[in-house]
Amino acid sequence: MRCGRSLRADPRVRQLILIPGLMNDADVWRDVAAPLSSAARVRVADISRGETLAGLADEVVEGVEGAFALVGFSLGGIVALEVFRRARGRVSHLGLIGTTAFPDSAERAVARQRVLAQLGTGERFHGFGTMLAKEYLAPESAADPALVGRIKAMAERLGPDVLARQTLLGRPDNSALLPTIDCSTAVACGALEQVTPPAVHQRLAGAIAGATLEVVPGSGHVLPMERPDAVVRIVSELLARLGR
Repeated sequence: MRCGRSLRADPRVRQLILIPGLMNDADVWRDVAAPLSSAARVRVADISRGETLAGLADEVVEGVEGAFALVGFSLGGIVALEVFRRARGRVSHLGLIGTTAFPDSAERAVARQRVLAQLGTGERFHGFGTMLAKEYLAPESAADPALVGRIKAMAERLGPDVLARQTLLGRPDNSALLPTIDCSTAVACGALEQVTPPAVHQRLAGAIAGATLEVVPGSGHVLPMERPDAVVRIVSELLARLGR
């Protein structure tokens, strides 16, 4: 299906909550939220304040009435799974983008501890530097100064305290939760994803009955910013599927 083709959402979809990732604010969804506003009332969650997954999940749905579609990116996908765990009867559609349902690998756990150790030294907070850009972005994206600048600006706006809180959040093993997901679900990632590679998403989608999986060419981890048109299409197709 071409990205320009519009899809009619399930008429029962009234609200769509988009959850940002690690050290992201609403700008990570900027190029996705507006096109999707024709399908549902779009709300971008703020996950910069809570200190536990449960607390963040409660904040995401605070003030939201009735059923809603839910799409989480990166850390936001982990929060989305916690929202589903706590309010499963209200989640009509679920999108999991560039994320995981499984605990940290030993290497990732060490990397998180290294981040915390560096923050504790009092050194200047560097936010999103060249090395992270190479890890998080496809080469084409990493060479785009405007895109890298937007990501750096998000990290600088949120600052080291948010990084510490989000790094300390538990990354639970949700393997047992996945087979219980009973709403329409889409899983997506970039083909050049290094943080949570396509194999992780294949495992994730394979454990959820009826879930679709799309691996988007030319994108790294930050799919909503690197290939927003693809994300709009994927979410539009998700919302067009029958929900609860």
